[in-house]
Amino acid sequence: MKIDENAFFREATLRICSSLELNKALKKSLLYLREFMPAGSIVLYFYNYDTGVLEAIAGAGKNINILERRKTQLPPHIQKKIETEWMDHRIRLIERMGENEITADLTRKVGTADLSGIVMDMMLEGQEVGVLAVISDGKNKFKLEHVNLLKQLNEPFSIALTNGRRYQELLDLKNLLAEDNLFLKKELFRMTGKEVIGSNNGLKGVMKLVRQVAPLESPVLLLGETGTGKEVIAGAIHNLSSRKDGPLIKVNCGAIPETIMDSELFGHERGAFTGAIARKKGRFERANGGTIFLDEIGELHPEVQIRLLRVLQEKQIERVGGSETIKVDIRVIAATHQDLESLLKQGRFREDLYFRLRVFPIPIPPLRKR
Repeated sequence: MKIDENAFFREATLRICSSLELNKALKKSLLYLREFMPAGSIVLYFYNYDTGVLEAIAGAGKNINILERRKTQLPPHIQKKIETEWMDHRIRLIERMGENEITADLTRKVGTADLSGIVMDMMLEGQEVGVLAVISDGKNKFKLEHVNLLKQLNEPFSIALTNGRRYQELLDLKNLLAEDNLFLKKELFRMTGKEVIGSNNGLKGVMKLVRQVAPLESPVLLLGETGTGKEVIAGAIHNLSSRKDGPLIKVNCGAIPETIMDSELFGHERGAFTGAIARKKGRFERANGGTIFLDEIGELHPEVQIRLLRVLQEKQIERVGGSETIKVDIRVIAATHQDLESLLKQGRFREDLYFRLRVFPIPIPPLRKR
């Protein structure tokens, strides 16, 4: 079949650039490409040469369970092969994806190892912006003429991917701004603590301890009945510390459902679970450079206690659904009205976490004793 290449380029470009939502644009593009080649699915990737992480950005068609593995850490020998051998061939026809050293591992895991594929590095103004993979429909194999057709669409796909990623970044920033606005309203208590009522009377001993520990980086454990002002004391410690210009983020451990605790504390990536339509920073990441106040620490579920212990030990987190390790510079202030030693005996609170938090305990007397 003789193909009018100018008409093909024009019609394909209209579909590629039809929407800023890349999945929609790819679906339209795939339906058109199927008129000219045995295209079963199409996926856009971004490869980070610094970290060796291959991230699936969008896709359409069959075998799109590949998008469930949005980020894949490639082993060092594969990274080296990409940066040497593949750099000389910007578009490649692969007869069987499972037999190619670079594509074999990923395609076996998602069930496309027996299929044919075309993989193209997308270039824009001399810079690589992503990778396009078109997988066959299973019945037929790609030919050289299909490679030549796809090569014409390098620039439209590159522009679409660049614009789509920028659009998603704007949406993420919009969501982040809305979340930050909500947090600002909730976290206004950080402005308190500069003047603590009763600091020269019933809370004189407490404030002496506050002034001692504030300049340090040690975790602090506030102990006292409900309503004794633990939140205000946490604000005072923060405001008297070198972190006073950083954020003070509060977490009520007893008020967050267990099912979303990980997402709230550590954040999540877009697509990590149903409803995760955008990347979200967790409380720990928001507290970077400042202080995180973990109120009602005794209410934490045992599994979350394990992950919290790791954060305290290693000062790094991973978002839910992500593989990237994020370092956080935080100071932890915890508080509880419960008897943690009693919880230890009952097996409801980890001993190693308890001693990590109880570096500098401050008991706060109840109002009736002030």
